[in-house]
Amino acid sequence: MVEARRIHIQSVRLEGMSPAERVVALAEIRRAVAAAVTAAPTASSAALGKSITEALQPLAKGGGK
Repeated sequence: MVEARRIHIQSVRLEGMSPAERVVALAEIRRAVAAAVTAAPTASSAALGKSITEALQPLAKGGGK
C-alpha cells in the first residue's frame, strides 16, 4: 500500500520571469519535489523536508534544467 503525502511549500518567488518561464520553473519544482519524495518514501517528515530543501537548492541558485 502506498502512503499519500501532502507537501506544503511556504513560498516560492518567481519575480522577473515571464509567464512561460514561470510555468517551466514550477514544473522543475514539481519534478524536484517528486524526486525527493520518491527517493525517501518512508522518511520522517523532518528528513523529507530536508531532502526536499536540498533538492530545491540548485533551482534557487538558477541551476534548473
